[in-house]
Amino acid sequence: MSDNEEPKISEFSRHAFSPARLDAMAGKYLQLVLMPTVQQAQDKYFGKHQAVENAPEIDTLTPDEAGFIALRDTFYMATVSETGWPYVQHRDGPSGFVKVLGPDLIGSADFKGNRQLVSTGNMDVTDRLATLMMDYPHRTRRKLLGHARQSFLLENHTTTASQSPANKKMITDSPMGAKHHPVHYNTIRVNELDIFYREAGPENAPTILLLHGFPTSSNMFRNLTPRLAQSFHVVAPDYPGFGQSSMPSHKDFSYSFENLTNVVEELVEKLGLTNYSGHGSLCA
Repeated sequence: MSDNEEPKISEFSRHAFSPARLDAMAGKYLQLVLMPTVQQAQDKYFGKHQAVENAPEIDTLTPDEAGFIALRDTFYMATVSETGWPYVQHRDGPSGFVKVLGPDLIGSADFKGNRQLVSTGNMDVTDRLATLMMDYPHRTRRKLLGHARQSFLLENHTTTASQSPANKKMITDSPMGAKHHPVHYNTIRVNELDIFYREAGPENAPTILLLHGFPTSSNMFRNLTPRLAQSFHVVAPDYPGFGQSSMPSHKDFSYSFENLTNVVEELVEKLGLTNYSGHGSLCA
């Protein structure tokens, strides 16, 4: 993807929706997943099986379901390759980056950190996909089955998202309500790599460098960052190969702690962070 392109906006036409409890699952969802082989397995292990009759052609979103989706800042998406192998991708962004576009349609921005384009290629073969949206603090989840449509938007085009996800710097209101200190999403060139980092809080405040663990990304600090930003200047990068930073081949980049540390040190120098406190896996 070139620098003058916005990310893909994936529109997801929803065939079926499912909450966490089996007895509350929407009719079309159950009809699609309860194939004869599944019913045979239920008969084998439980002595009976579930059947769905007169299911609607499409399960439309209820207000509660739409509200749940609109609050997500992360979700998992599964596609299938031309050889039949499933592929699960984790996508994240600012809270609300998944938009409810209609009673059976949602959309999300595919940020530039997605370098492999596996899901993109798979959806060119078949538009069928599944998503899993989690609310970990409340131990609830939502499952969707549907058909995907991808759009490529140029930088000077408008999009339904509140900010252009292709910008090198993107701003969103904090999900924790720290309105005076929005979280900025930046990309900077370090050692021939594009390094993504989150930044929040006043630059003249004491700086905290948050370094994520393995295998994860700066997304693990998405709720902590706006809280700290009320009193600190916060910087949280993604290591190479993680999150939305560049993902070079292991032939071109050695994923050693020493190399990751070198990248972080170069990032710190480029950002002019001369006095800071560090927290994370690479901090001594």
